[in-house]
Amino acid sequence: MSQIPTNGFNESSSSISSMAGMGDSTKSGIVPDNKMSQPGDIVLTEISLISYTGFTMNVRGQLESIVLYEDLFSNSLSGTLVLKDSMNLSKHFPVIGLEKVRVSFYTPGDVEGDQEIELQFRGYAHKSLDSSTDNTKYLTIDLVSQIESKNKETRISRSYRKMPYSKMVESLFEQLKEDGITYKTVISKTSGLYNLIIPFWTPLYAINWISSKSISANSLSHCDFVFYQTIDGTYNFTSISDLKQRDVVARYNRAPGGRRDDAGNLPVQDYLRNIEDHIVLKSPDYWEAQSLGVYSSNLTTFDITRKSVSRSNYNYYGQVTNNNEPKVAEEPLLPSVQKDISRKYSSYRKFLPKHSYLFDGFRNNDNVELYALRNQSLMQRMHMMQLKIEVPGDSRLRVGDKINITIPSTEDTKDKEEWRDTMLSGNYLITSIRHLIQDGSYKMNMIVSRDSYEEPLPDAKEDLKIS
Repeated sequence: MSQIPTNGFNESSSSISSMAGMGDSTKSGIVPDNKMSQPGDIVLTEISLISYTGFTMNVRGQLESIVLYEDLFSNSLSGTLVLKDSMNLSKHFPVIGLEKVRVSFYTPGDVEGDQEIELQFRGYAHKSLDSSTDNTKYLTIDLVSQIESKNKETRISRSYRKMPYSKMVESLFEQLKEDGITYKTVISKTSGLYNLIIPFWTPLYAINWISSKSISANSLSHCDFVFYQTIDGTYNFTSISDLKQRDVVARYNRAPGGRRDDAGNLPVQDYLRNIEDHIVLKSPDYWEAQSLGVYSSNLTTFDITRKSVSRSNYNYYGQVTNNNEPKVAEEPLLPSVQKDISRKYSSYRKFLPKHSYLFDGFRNNDNVELYALRNQSLMQRMHMMQLKIEVPGDSRLRVGDKINITIPSTEDTKDKEEWRDTMLSGNYLITSIRHLIQDGSYKMNMIVSRDSYEEPLPDAKEDLKIS
């Protein structure tokens, strides 16, 4: 079960937004409203530059904005720091692309514990800009997680013998660690024992290559592994199918603003979960899906040693309706009347070589038939239905979390029982978050994705709900 972690509130911390009165805490909601004056409140405790000489400078007072990015399909965090520069830091600090940046913040409204976001980045590029309206100068520093810098400097040449892929990932990640830094990892176990030789690859390239071949120890159908970092600094190696089976951690609604309760108070918790704007980024495209092997595909393998050819097919509708593959929502992408689309195996074909006894004692070291076509479908369908939503910032949400979204229908629903847009409403996985801290407030732009519908698609004209 995935839950939004709670954060502790330190009264000695400096807040860049005003705090509401400190009432009794409650555990009735995900985020209680007794410690927030308004949605978007943020407690920013530190933004420091650390020079290559070791000199540390707190630049929180010069902050113009900071943007941090986390993505389910990216190995690490990145970001951009913009400072009002009245001291010519690029010259006197100096900023030369070797500095580190330390950031600490959290969302007020916590109940228990203190899980402040504490991150350290490497500044790898910078530029100075003069304002066109006044004499203010701005310094922009591009940020990336420290492992990216270490990754570019590291090449691995080694072999692994009779080891699960998850253990190999743990070993490879050790090569990216730096002394004096604490790393948090969540490595999901994979099935099978494999031999592997890594020929002078970077650690992250090797991890991503392993991810494409990994199968979960929980289920042979969970073969869509990703390696990513969340905003709390944790590095995760897990399958998207496992994420789909977790519980919903937050419920968001698209509703007009300006509402207050009978006492005239702002319902902070409601507004914290209010979708301020939304855009449909991607809707299912049948032709694209067929060309990418989402619905049906064929694999032909050639065994180099035995000089034999074998073939296997993938049928999307048969897999999801038999519950072999988990879905974000309840209903498949295809109606049953169109299930024959999942038998058009020649629409996407893969040809892969095999090598029996590539390693002594292992007749089939790769088992490509188990994962190749399924991985192709699972990964591609997570890009088929996407929304971009703008919401108040909440540092307790992570990419990989499952959320529920309610968007009203554009039709007249006055005399109808269903007022939601069921084609857009329902469960989604958070696949990307843009965290923006600026002008004393905290906003998030989230890209949320799903591979299924909230309600079944109609199979006949009698099922249509047009009136």
